[in-house]
Order: sequence, then structure tokens, then C-alpha cells
Amino acid sequence: LTAISGYAETLMGLEELDPAHRSFAGIIHKHSQALGRVIADLPALARIEDTREKIPLAPVLPAQPLHEAMRLCADQAEKKNLRFTVDVEDDIAIKGNAALLAQVFRNLLENACRYSPEGGEIAVTGTVKGKEMLFSVKDRGPGIPREELTRIFERLYQVKKQRNSGSSGIGLAIAKHIVERHGGTIWAESPCQDFATAMLFTIPLAENAAPIPGVTS
Repeated sequence: LTAISGYAETLMGLEELDPAHRSFAGIIHKHSQALGRVIADLPALARIEDTREKIPLAPVLPAQPLHEAMRLCADQAEKKNLRFTVDVEDDIAIKGNAALLAQVFRNLLENACRYSPEGGEIAVTGTVKGKEMLFSVKDRGPGIPREELTRIFERLYQVKKQRNSGSSGIGLAIAKHIVERHGGTIWAESPCQDFATAMLFTIPLAENAAPIPGVTS
């Protein structure tokens, strides 16, 4: 794939190539890049699907994995002049794996960045609901057809009208398995209040979770 992508990129830069052939080279390059993303994501999905490997869980403040994910998505957001707004209760710990939760937030934020219009807003919220914290990542993209809402977390599944998005079709499947390994639930709503799409998930609170003195959200 590296060779295919490299040769296609070289062909795209040849001035003597006519526009039609340059377009063909661009298509080859685009799809080789997409296949590369699939190959990179599959091992991560396989690891998280392996229930024999225990995931170490500990009390985690939501801001830690969320801010790491936002840092990793900053370049993608900047290219489209997107802004993140955050309203998360961050004085109560959840029971989780910080690195894996950062992966969930990153996958959902990257998905939101991919479909958001130029200059749009991506809103992240987190509120305590009983013994869980409910998180949401909302965007104002094209939305998801109702009949496809239950399928978008399947591996390699992509919404039909968005097949050229550049997504590997695995990121949401990874997020689903991570959330479920934490004892939570993940789903999508489209439309949702004031936004086109919301990705929502729950994570159990840490045992005896209570507001931490001196910490504000």
C-alpha cells in the first residue's frame, strides 16, 4: 500500500499527465490511503475485542482523557476552523482506563470533525445520571438516516451517502467495544436538540464517587 500510494502521488504531480489520468491517480491514492487506515485500525479493534485481556480500571476525572483527545484532534479541527465547546462535570471520578477513554473521545471527536461544516461547533457534554456519567459529542453535519443509526457502530460500516468521507469505518466500532468493556453503553441520535447528530455513551462512576473538594468543572 505504501508503494501504491507513493507511485500514485508521483503520477499526480506529473505535469505531462492529462487531467483525466491525473484524476485516476488521485482516486488510486485516495483509496490506498483509506485501506491504510483500515489496516492500522484493525489490530486495535482486535485487541479491545479480546475479552481474555483484562483492562485495568481506576478512578479517572473525565477532563484527563477528554483534553488529551482534544489535543490530538486540534489540527483536524483547525483545518476546518471548528471550535470545541465543553460542559462536563469534572469534580466526580468515573471508573475507567484513561488511555482507552481518550481513544473513545478521540474517535468521536474525529468523526464529528470529519462531518462538521466549515466553521462549525462540536459540543461535548458530561452529566451524572444515577450511578453513571452520560457523555455526548454533538455536531451539525449532514446527520444520519434513522434506519442506519443502529448500524454505524458495526466494523467497516459507513453511512451510504458519506462513503467518500475518508473514514476507515472502524473508529466507531472501537469506541463501542471500549465503552462496553467499561460496563457502559453507546448509541447515536440524529437529529438531536440544536444539532444534527449526537454520539452518546455512559461510563460507571467510580465507587463511592463524590465531588472532590477544591476541584471545579
